[in-house]
Amino acid sequence: MSDVRPSTFTWIYAAGAVVLLLIAIFAVTLAVQEHNDRVLSDEIAGTASDLQDTGARITSIRDADLKDMNDYIRAYSEIAPLLDDYDRYMALLPKPEQMQFWHEQFLPREAQEKALRGQDANRRPTNVSL
Repeated sequence: MSDVRPSTFTWIYAAGAVVLLLIAIFAVTLAVQEHNDRVLSDEIAGTASDLQDTGARITSIRDADLKDMNDYIRAYSEIAPLLDDYDRYMALLPKPEQMQFWHEQFLPREAQEKALRGQDANRRPTNVSL
């Protein structure tokens, strides 16, 4: 009976040590995964912010009061590098984030533009003398 008892306790201690080791490995794995998720989330937020800033600069140039061909040429020369930056920032986002950004940022603007174009199409010339 005395031989059975120390052997049983040894197995119980060994099993407990294995369980504690598995719990520790699981906790470390979760901590590393959470850290990686936090870093990725910060990168996505930074990239989205850069995209919004670049998009705002493009919009302000595009919506400026362009009167003659020189204004259009100047606007294009300012927008071309911004579009390259915009494409680069968009490529940095993961595919699901690209779609989410597109839906949040551009679809409302597209709907607004369509509404404005519809209003513009319904206008009639005024003060026309024949």
